[in-house]
Amino acid sequence: LNTDDHEQFYELISSSLYSETSCPVLVVKNLSISKKCALLCADSVDAKVLVNKSMAILGDSTFDFDIVYFKFKENDQLVTLDRQEGGSQLQETESLLAQAGKSTEKVTVLSGTPEQVGDYLKDYALVASTLPTRKNMRMYVLANSLASVLLVH
Repeated sequence: LNTDDHEQFYELISSSLYSETSCPVLVVKNLSISKKCALLCADSVDAKVLVNKSMAILGDSTFDFDIVYFKFKENDQLVTLDRQEGGSQLQETESLLAQAGKSTEKVTVLSGTPEQVGDYLKDYALVASTLPTRKNMRMYVLANSLASVLLVH
């Protein structure tokens, strides 16, 4: 899969095979030996869907879980913001993850372009996200990420 072609990535994830399936979809881009999983959050993410559906699959795994909160901004370089910048969506995601019995290894709020955040995610074996729409900036992040992507809905 050509990871930097966001149109090709969107065509894949919006196909009826992926968008109409009743189960989550795993898009394996590169195999990794990392034991880290990032839950990709943003204002448009339903935290309950993200955490509950991801933990239904990954809850018994040996992954270390991080939360990466994405805020789109045309920066020259990726900027790490204060945790408070993630607002209630971030707090809800952390709370739901704790209720699922999982601790968060690291919480990061990032401000930058999809390409910058996609590059940041390269050290993860897996990035879990809700299914994004065509013009949603998370879709561009996922297209630019070298990590495998778990799409839940």
